[in-house]
Order: sequence, then C-alpha cells, then structure tokens
Amino acid sequence: MSGPNVRPHDPDTSHKAAGRDPLRRARDRRRCLLALAGRPDGLTDFELGDLVGRQQTSAGKRRGELRDDGYVEDSGHRRAAPSGSLAIVWRLTPGGAALAMTMIDLVGPLMSGGAEATGIGEGP
Repeated sequence: MSGPNVRPHDPDTSHKAAGRDPLRRARDRRRCLLALAGRPDGLTDFELGDLVGRQQTSAGKRRGELRDDGYVEDSGHRRAAPSGSLAIVWRLTPGGAALAMTMIDLVGPLMSGGAEATGIGEGP
C-alpha cells in the first residue's frame, strides 16, 4: 500500500500500519489538534505524544499530517527532548486554531463540563 500515509521506500511495518484503522488515525489527528490548541506556547512531538497517549513517533506522524494540511507550523522555538537534543516546538496556525475551536464548539455541548472534560490540553 502507498499513498499519503506511507511512502514507497518506507519499511514494511509502515505499509502494514497504513492499512490499519483509518478512523484511529483520524481520531489521533483530532486529539493532536486539540492538544496543541490547549497549549498556545506549542508542543514538541515528545510532549504531544505524552498528552495524547501515543509514542512520539506516532504523534509526530499525525502532527505531520496536520502540518501538511496547513493546521500546524514550526514555532521557531526549540525545547530539550528526553535525549537532551533540541526538538522543534510546533503550534497551530490560525486555520488550525479556527478548526480546533469549531471542534470544541461542536463537541462541547455533548459532554458534561464541555471540552475540558476530555483532559486534552491539560498540563502533564
């Protein structure tokens, strides 16, 4: 399988993962978007993965998809990763912030306590 979720030269494990559960990828993209919305100062992929309960590599893939769609951008800042190396701090674009607010407006009334009930965007 090839397409937007996997490149022809990616390892076979990536090709197998790309064929699994597109709804899970969509849900994880939404969770990444909302986590970034809760952190206007931005997040590294490591911080994002911690907040959404995914490995850094998985969170980074979903964040990359959001970047490719124009919803996330490099903030120009760097923070230390667990290894001590500097990691890119990602933030929402104005379009990403607008999309996140629309999602919160649509889902909030369905949840007791509004969007805050999701726990997404809260501090570690």
